[in-house]
Amino acid sequence: MAAREIGHTRIAKGPKLALAMGFLLIVFGVPTVQLVFEMRHDRPSAGLRLAKDAVQAASIWMLAEPPDSVSHPDFSAETLAADSFFDRLFKANRFMLRSMDAYEKDLADESLLTGAMLPLSQQVQTEVFGVGNEKTLVGEAGWLFFHRSISHLSGPGFLQPERLIARRQSGSEWRAPPQPDPVPAILHFQLALARRGIRLVIVPVPNKPALYPGRFAPKADACRDGALRNPDSDQMLAELADPLLFLDGRLADYASVVRDPAFEAMAPLLEELKRDRDLLLSLPSLVYDPSADLLRARCRDKTPVYLKADLHWHPEAVELCAKGLAALITREVEFSTPAAAEPTRLSPVRVSAIGDIARMLELPATSAEAFREEIRLNQVLQGEGLWRPDPTAQVLLLGDSFTNIFSVEAMGWGEAAGLAEHLAHALGRGVDAIARNDKGAFNSRAALARELARGRDRLAGKRVVIWQFAAHELSYGDWRMLPMARGLPRPSSLWVPGPDESIEAWATVAAVSPTPRPMSVLYKDHLSAVHLVDLEAVGPRALPAEATVAYMFSMRDQRWTRVPRLRLGERVHLRLAAWDADRLGRLNRSDLSAFELEEHSFAELMDEGPEKPQPGLASTQARVGWPELVAFVLLALLLGAILVLIQRNEQGRRC
Repeated sequence: MAAREIGHTRIAKGPKLALAMGFLLIVFGVPTVQLVFEMRHDRPSAGLRLAKDAVQAASIWMLAEPPDSVSHPDFSAETLAADSFFDRLFKANRFMLRSMDAYEKDLADESLLTGAMLPLSQQVQTEVFGVGNEKTLVGEAGWLFFHRSISHLSGPGFLQPERLIARRQSGSEWRAPPQPDPVPAILHFQLALARRGIRLVIVPVPNKPALYPGRFAPKADACRDGALRNPDSDQMLAELADPLLFLDGRLADYASVVRDPAFEAMAPLLEELKRDRDLLLSLPSLVYDPSADLLRARCRDKTPVYLKADLHWHPEAVELCAKGLAALITREVEFSTPAAAEPTRLSPVRVSAIGDIARMLELPATSAEAFREEIRLNQVLQGEGLWRPDPTAQVLLLGDSFTNIFSVEAMGWGEAAGLAEHLAHALGRGVDAIARNDKGAFNSRAALARELARGRDRLAGKRVVIWQFAAHELSYGDWRMLPMARGLPRPSSLWVPGPDESIEAWATVAAVSPTPRPMSVLYKDHLSAVHLVDLEAVGPRALPAEATVAYMFSMRDQRWTRVPRLRLGERVHLRLAAWDADRLGRLNRSDLSAFELEEHSFAELMDEGPEKPQPGLASTQARVGWPELVAFVLLALLLGAILVLIQRNEQGRRC
């Protein structure tokens, strides 16, 4: 009976047209409005970009023509000309996979529908149901947690072969997989420093869930049971304390764990460890884990050690860590020069901000204010101003955002009150610092390696190097072994402004390094490297070279500026100045691989200062105007007319 009735179901003319009209408006109306909006704001459409990339992929394969959106050596005209027909086919496929991935991300970033619906739906989820999103977890009493921090503690051991193999296979056609094992990277770095008589100190900063598990799992009590740890933390510490446990143990099975061809690239570096094991053992690395000190302060002294709605620690925890670290260094390291001649002093200030995890919820502004937190921090002063790193110091700190959080004003929590500042105050001597937000397993070491390769020896005169990274990097970081070879300064064809120069100029965009999607990372600001050619100064001055590579703000306050949308070959009007490493050097940035060893300048577009981000298409500031409404109405009329014609045609056939 049911099958017979379903087979003879009749839908009246009115409901049939209404359902068909609604479906077609959803399918065609949303992209039509999106396209009109993008054209009205002079922004390239994600769909049009994908179509252009498809044409370029065909040119790579059939004509061996390099794409204008990739500056990788594999896609240079010379390399493509030498490739076989099938080599170019695979490269074209890799190029299209990369473009399709970018297209999907662009749709998520630039969708007007997402911008209109996401903040309100997230507000309901957070305030009514206590639910975060794919990156955040809402805990008790307004506490927020980063999912990756929790999964590092609750997931499998980061040294387990199955885990290492899975991470080695996590790459793609356009993204290299990480080197997942921290132990060989740390030992290799330790060996490079030992060759210069420098001691390495490892500082894995614990995750917030390790010290506050009761805020997301009510039955957990760190004060009773101790700080939470990944199951393989003790094994890693044991292998660092006695490298023979790794060299004569796990290393034997490394070829099957790392897998070819990665093992072939790592093999010479691993051989260095085995060959120079005596030197490695003669100057072992030190480990300072601040977990015990922070847990004691939290449980016994009732001291706050983490911010409620931010990934990072509280200023009180920074000072505790700096004191404990200074005590270890003073006890274990002998310095060749006396303490700093000019003493430091503390100056208390109050700041308030909304934490980075709260910002990742993408709540409406009024709801986000509920997560604002006010704190007191102690700025470190020296002489007549704020403390600054000393490149000639015997102590070098490599760090990530836990080092920067109260040092870099752009992060929103004040300045001159971070780990480097308080370590210098606790030691009573100068400290040099290289810190990069995010990816502490790789970025700070890579920055040091580039400095050495450029001929700037940041290890000269150093007695100790401190390597601070977030503990969840042990499970998720890229632990590539990097050469720490000293290079020689080399001449450059690029122009770089002098220390006090500021030049207004026109230039052509030749390449732009990638920018992360807004809300896909914890950090609200980002700098991209831009290769600029055909430089022409405004005015009578002639520039000594026609090209430069400049860092430009590509994201401010989790919103893209115009820089990520610059088109290759576009002529831009900008102001060029010297790169200010003290003010901007610790911010997140991406580089162009062809120019990593070149000196960079700093630039800002003349019609868009660094403090003026463009409203993203997914931003709540994006508003649909009358052109989009007119386009939607015209589309509705067109679809309605088509449906009426179809309906009449069906009636005519029945008659």
